[in-house]
Amino acid sequence: MCLKRGSWPDTRFSDHFLTMNGQQNQINIVPSTAFDLDVLLAMQTPVEGHFSADTPSDIYRVLGQPVPARFSSNIKSEVPAYLIDVLKRSEHMQQWKFPRSCQDRTLEVLKADATCVPLNQLSMDFYAFNAQIAELAGGLAGVEIAQTMLASFRKRFPKLLSLAIHMGSKSKETERMDRFEVRMVKQGAAESAAFKEWRYGNQNENRRGMKRKFQVFNNT
Repeated sequence: MCLKRGSWPDTRFSDHFLTMNGQQNQINIVPSTAFDLDVLLAMQTPVEGHFSADTPSDIYRVLGQPVPARFSSNIKSEVPAYLIDVLKRSEHMQQWKFPRSCQDRTLEVLKADATCVPLNQLSMDFYAFNAQIAELAGGLAGVEIAQTMLASFRKRFPKLLSLAIHMGSKSKETERMDRFEVRMVKQGAAESAAFKEWRYGNQNENRRGMKRKFQVFNNT
């Protein structure tokens, strides 16, 4: 799916930190996600963008892309996702295409059975990345992406919980997850192990304690 100029909603971030830049009555609005390492890593993923013929060559240099030899309309180029919000407000970007992780076909598969989808093949930061894409898209498209991500996580959570309790992060199932899910399983496994140690104690110490109780009870 592509979002074309003229159909872009105003998708300014709803959650902001306000920082003074030293001048009276002037405030810079900084999105809270600017301080989120997971989001910063995820938003380095390239997204397909299309530019007009009069796009300055400096933009391509900033993007690390070769300047087109022949300037024509609808020039395709890869754009880091974190620059989409800035470029789509300019007059040069005509449209940008959703990444594979949240295209219509992917969303349909997730809706059908999210538990079978290898998220690592779509994006190693699947949830963080698509949450930002949903915000950039805005409108009904953004809502659909956000709702699908939430529903997918709810469907996958029972498996994450089971892995954390019974198998821990050593399971090969974690190879099919994104970084967020892997971190959840690791943290859950650590908490589960800590609870078992608190509840049951060391197994060897328990055996020695049971042996002593048996000897005392039988006067041996």
